[in-house]
Amino acid sequence: QLKRKILVIEKDQEKLDEISGILADAGHVVFWAQDDQEAIEIAEKTRPDVIVLFIQSPELHGFDIFQRLKNRGTTRDIGILLVIEKFVEDFVARAINLGASDYVIWPGSKDELIMRVNVVARTAEEKLKEQQALSRYREIFDGETHGFFLTTPEGKFLDCNETLVRMLGYDSKEELLEIDIEKDLYWDASDRKRFREAMEKAGRVEEMCVHFKRKDGEKISILVSGEVVHDEKGRIIGYQGENVQVTEDSRTCATGDKRATGEGYVRSFLKQIIPALPFGGQLMSFMKITELIGERYEKVKRLGIGSFGEVWKVRDIESSQKDFFLVAKIPLEKKLNPQFKKEAKILEKLLGHPNAVRLEDVVYHRDLFVLIQEYVEGDTLEKKTVLGVEPRDAESIIRQLVDIVAYAHSFQIAHRDLKPENIVVQSRGNVKLLDFGSAKDLSQKTYSSTIIGSRPYMAPEQIMGKSTIASDVWAIGVIMYLLYTSYLPFYHEVQEDLVDMILKYDPIPPSEFNPDIDTNIEEIILKCLKKDLGERYRDAIELKEDLLRINPDYGKKKAMNNLNTTDHSEQQRRRSL
Repeated sequence: QLKRKILVIEKDQEKLDEISGILADAGHVVFWAQDDQEAIEIAEKTRPDVIVLFIQSPELHGFDIFQRLKNRGTTRDIGILLVIEKFVEDFVARAINLGASDYVIWPGSKDELIMRVNVVARTAEEKLKEQQALSRYREIFDGETHGFFLTTPEGKFLDCNETLVRMLGYDSKEELLEIDIEKDLYWDASDRKRFREAMEKAGRVEEMCVHFKRKDGEKISILVSGEVVHDEKGRIIGYQGENVQVTEDSRTCATGDKRATGEGYVRSFLKQIIPALPFGGQLMSFMKITELIGERYEKVKRLGIGSFGEVWKVRDIESSQKDFFLVAKIPLEKKLNPQFKKEAKILEKLLGHPNAVRLEDVVYHRDLFVLIQEYVEGDTLEKKTVLGVEPRDAESIIRQLVDIVAYAHSFQIAHRDLKPENIVVQSRGNVKLLDFGSAKDLSQKTYSSTIIGSRPYMAPEQIMGKSTIASDVWAIGVIMYLLYTSYLPFYHEVQEDLVDMILKYDPIPPSEFNPDIDTNIEEIILKCLKKDLGERYRDAIELKEDLLRINPDYGKKKAMNNLNTTDHSEQQRRRSL
């Protein structure tokens, strides 16, 4: 006998005491109320498992209380047992249709009262579990990263998520659910046969690469994982995608690795959800599929999306390293391919510098030119400045930033969007400069005529649409100013006023915010922020020379001790650039 919380609602004190006593003797915790307001307050406060309501009580207005309980979000899911003095079919039918769980005639049998209370409690608990299971089912199906679908033994779609619809290029879920799986889903019928044979033979399949067909006829590469799932009677109720997690975070493992079958992947999830689905008895397959980029890189998590492309964390399925993650930068449309090719050429030139993000590979994916880059873990400088940066750490960051920008400038490459969000500081202190998507090779001309950059870090000439190599020097000056003072040299909430400040006013000397700043460093910062290009450092190479002239060891010790020396074999890194 489970101990449950019961709320009894009755105006008559004698009946209230009688029913409460019976339920208390049965081991339940009993609360009681004698009017509608008291009933609502106690129900919301105690969250009972069952409400016992004397709905025909002449002075109680029981039906009004019942409707109020069912109309409130905090109490509508609580099971309600109606106590009636005489059975009236229309009255009981109406109450049941409006959400009553059951009824009992009183005066009557004590044992029947206790039994019906327990049944109502169990029914409410099962309903809650079903709702939670359906909610988890929808969470999985509504995820953005992976495609999911359910099929019958005959190979007919029962359900799928919107990710799969987009992946396969259909206009709607309804359209996709009508296709013939063998004819219209698999590129080659042998792929489906191979998958089913492997499943029947081994009872599971881990990340088998097959090819699906998009609506437009294009062939795409897919990873499929599955495991045969049986019910308590040994019948196959589905194929479980073993990468499927019930939690929000979806993790993947290298091909062939043994995986935990704990809470993340649990078979019990399917056993719980199948009966709750309207088509549960027909279910044959429940599978997770992941589209591969360039037939090699599995999408793991979308890291961001912008005006030109989206960025994904991906896993190299050909790598011998477990969980070898990379980053895929994918243009939003084909006409942006030339821009991404330019970025690839720039990254190629910077390859080998410890503060540049490595370009690992370039591939075509649905006619889109995709960059596969090193996955950089660490905190952005933006986050670090919020928490506060120690002076020695600041010097190390500045030295490394100046070094990579000077290296880029030696190839006449201007980054054009230097800002703390594009600078990552790894756990051992190494700095990585991200996002050369805005970069420009200025070897053929001095100016770039487009306005690209982030306002607080943009040089005057950049605002006017004429970026130069020296525009990066200005941005470095802003970052140095921020690291030494915790303030930006120019800032205003109103964009027009900020632009006016950058174009017309001189910055407040850093020493007014930080009296301890070295005067030589202050002079360097202020020279970086000269509005006249003739008075500013021409490039980061000049800036670096001046910085090391006043202090050859500036930021050196920490930077040298924390360089990331990790390397990967050519096979793991890139196939073609």
